[in-house]
Amino acid sequence: MQALPLLLLIGLILFPDPVPKADDLENFARVQGVTNQEVYIVDQHGVDRFGALVEASEQGLRLRIGRKVVPFEKDTILAVDRHRDRVSDGVIKGALFGLAVGLVMSQGEAGHGAIPANAAFYGLIGYALDRNHEHRTPVYRAPAPALTASFRF
Repeated sequence: MQALPLLLLIGLILFPDPVPKADDLENFARVQGVTNQEVYIVDQHGVDRFGALVEASEQGLRLRIGRKVVPFEKDTILAVDRHRDRVSDGVIKGALFGLAVGLVMSQGEAGHGAIPANAAFYGLIGYALDRNHEHRTPVYRAPAPALTASFRF
């Protein structure tokens, strides 16, 4: 029983978040799930654009950059990344870590009142860290072009 919190902590560190498979990332319909969120778009020229996603459809999307709404056709988009991940996963990981710490710290005590308090405290820490952590979460990647070979004689 004493090794369970340690194993849980190691599992949280080694397997933080499931990474979407390449086939899932090639589905442009995933972009509709991040409407009204801040995203990065990489176009066919390699230019990185940042703004709020206003609308996404099968034909393309519209991005608010400052005060201007810029349309992008699907064929010109190489990648779409969400600006930050959900803060709920930081809360869950923090609460699980706090639960593990509470289990370790309360062994041998009659009362287990510290366990929920530790889970709540570390959940708040996880929320604060995730709220301030900014990074890119992949949403869409354009399918790689098919490779062809040609020979000249």
